[in-house]
Amino acid sequence: MYVVNLGKFIWENNPHTWETEGLDWSLSSSFENVHYDRVIDSINTLLSDEFKIPVRYDQHVLPQSFLILPQSDELIEQLSGGQVRSYDILISYQIKSGGRYGRKTFKQLSQKAEHVKRLVINNTAYSSSGTYKWHGANITSIEYEKDEDDSSLLTALMTFNCTVTEVT
Repeated sequence: MYVVNLGKFIWENNPHTWETEGLDWSLSSSFENVHYDRVIDSINTLLSDEFKIPVRYDQHVLPQSFLILPQSDELIEQLSGGQVRSYDILISYQIKSGGRYGRKTFKQLSQKAEHVKRLVINNTAYSSSGTYKWHGANITSIEYEKDEDDSSLLTALMTFNCTVTEVT
């Protein structure tokens, strides 16, 4: 939640809103970035601890890496003291194969995707240091791609879904 002193703010006379002295654009102390703090950061921790492979948010790094891309945040139920939300995150795993794409290369790619799927199943209800993060986590789909421009780049696109109950 952003706190703004609207008494000091007039649109017509102030085209430089962010520079206006006396306006407080800071986050309130009751704010929690649930999507990042509970879901994305926890996925990063699970992947990093399990695989020792770079986990990125901007682009893949060679020879192999994971890329975390938030997809959706959906309200499931509004509660009197909170809410239940569903989060979808795309986990992309990319590897640069040493040779041509074949049975051995696909096995290596699918093995990593299956390992991620098992990791999520083992952490379907996840807490870290006694703090609730999510429940009902699963990998809802896996798609495999071969890069059109560079056939040695192979990607497994895994859709992660979880539910978070937030109490306010």
